[in-house]
Amino acid sequence: MPPDDESGRAAIGLYAVLERDACDFIDMLAEHSLETLQTLHDMLTIHNPKHDTDTRELNSLGAGFVRQHVENRFGASPEPVERLKK
Repeated sequence: MPPDDESGRAAIGLYAVLERDACDFIDMLAEHSLETLQTLHDMLTIHNPKHDTDTRELNSLGAGFVRQHVENRFGASPEPVERLKK
């Protein structure tokens, strides 16, 4: 099921913060819903051939922080990206 507009916009905003300041990114995770965090995790883990090595590494770090936050806060891991293919 695709994300709703609100969670999509919030995930894009968090993605932009990650590039600017990883500490702010980590702090801001607590302010968002599971759906927003799932959308963000998908954005960070879906392969994009246009991303350079630095972007892939930053996305990988960000995805790890999101996964850890979701597990600690909601007691579950983010769903695999395959959910988008349904």
